[in-house]
Amino acid sequence: MGKVERRRYFRIDETIGLSVQLLGGDAHAALPGDVPEVTQAPAFVAEHDNEIEKLILGLEPDHPKVARLASLLNQKLERVAMMVAADNQLVTRIAHRVQEVNISACGMGFGHEEPIAEGSKVRIDMTLLPDEQKVSSDGIVIACEKSRDDEHEYYCRVDFFGMSVADQEVLIQHVVQSQATQLKSRQKL
Repeated sequence: MGKVERRRYFRIDETIGLSVQLLGGDAHAALPGDVPEVTQAPAFVAEHDNEIEKLILGLEPDHPKVARLASLLNQKLERVAMMVAADNQLVTRIAHRVQEVNISACGMGFGHEEPIAEGSKVRIDMTLLPDEQKVSSDGIVIACEKSRDDEHEYYCRVDFFGMSVADQEVLIQHVVQSQATQLKSRQKL
């Protein structure tokens, strides 16, 4: 008898916005002396702002021009930091490449420009269309082979792990609704 595949969830072919980021072995750990993680950045900046303000206030009575210069430089740095943060948000939105995927609530298959080693951990950010709902999950690459459709592209299959219950519920509802829509359009043919 042939091999029977048992899937836990419905699986559909769907067009979504997709961003895939390879996670290193300890991608979230900062080494001593490294720039702090993004989650720590606001506290890090606030701590330094307080220290800078104290030093500027101490300079002001004896060196008003130096204090003014330090204050202007600090304001300029804050503006540059805000611009970088805004650019990062824009890059994140643009990085979602719209493409066809095969997706379920527990994993997905998708085309990728480069091979990703089996067992690699990845961060998957999805924009579900047409409602532009955002869903994120970590995943583990279970296979990645040369695509049959395009000699310069690979086809990767990923199992999700660590997806929030809320994101998984959004994904399940999206898959079920898309499947119903696809079935209706096939019946009309």
